[in-house]
Amino acid sequence: MAKPNKNRSRRQLRGKVNNHCDHINSDDFIDPKEYFRDQTDFSKQDRKALQLCRQVEQTLSYVLCDTDDASMLEMLQVVSVIPAPDASRLLVTLQADNSKNYDHPTALAAIEEHKGRLRTEVANSISRKRAPMLIYNVIPCLSGLGDVDE
Repeated sequence: MAKPNKNRSRRQLRGKVNNHCDHINSDDFIDPKEYFRDQTDFSKQDRKALQLCRQVEQTLSYVLCDTDDASMLEMLQVVSVIPAPDASRLLVTLQADNSKNYDHPTALAAIEEHKGRLRTEVANSISRKRAPMLIYNVIPCLSGLGDVDE
């Protein structure tokens, strides 16, 4: 009985590989781990990440309202907290209240100055091994959009 030839030529192997790659399908560029993932596991992760975001939002709202010094932090309100890209890093969107003495560069400097204290407060309020990294996005108050004169 003849043994099958294990040492095929490169030309034969290349032709076989090219035959498999002739057609691009809709699932070709999707990670198999994501494609075959159980959907219940995915929703559980989303639920936990959103729960963490709500906890962080509540904590930061409390901390920003309860600042001892009269800083720019008192003029900021938490609009949203979302995972960016997952629960280890959170994007915190802050908006300035309707104040005349708001200065955007000063607000950014105040956040940069108090960044460590804010993360410490978040770490104390949540029950996780590691506190998430917080990325801040400050948007100025859009005054005049909500006011309608009739």
